[in-house]
Parts: sequence; structure tokens; C-alpha cells
Amino acid sequence: MVAASPGKTPISLLQEYGTRLGRTPGYDLLKAEGQAHQPNFTFRVTLGDISCTGGSLLFLFWGQSPPSGDSHLLLGLIIPV
Repeated sequence: MVAASPGKTPISLLQEYGTRLGRTPGYDLLKAEGQAHQPNFTFRVTLGDISCTGGSLLFLFWGQSPPSGDSHLLLGLIIPV
């Protein structure tokens, strides 16, 4: 389980979680929309052999910056039990 930590971005939490599992997350751009001066990006993240879409998303990033650099991203996380 990944818990929120003060001062850490969702990207850094995901990278740390992947490191603990011995896997590196892969990022796929699903869509980019919005105006040129304020775009929104939706990403799917694959960790190991787990990659899901739709209502059973494992990781979904959305926000105004791609994972290459900003803490304005939100992370939805559902870990299957």
C-alpha cells in the first residue's frame, strides 16, 4: 500500500513503490485535451504485468502536466486484494 507522505509527489511515491517491488513504472499517454495554454493529460501507468483501464484502473494520472515534471498531478490508486 502507498500512503501519502508530506513533501512527496504522487510520481515519487509511485517510483518508490515500484522500487520496492523491483519494477519500474511505464507511462502511457491516453489523451491530451483542453486549450493549448492549459492542456490536460490522462496517463495510464503499468507496473510489472499489471496494466488496467476503465473502472479497474490500477494507476491513473490526470492534471495539467505530464509525469516528466510536476506535482500538480493527482494519483488514483486501486490495489487489487
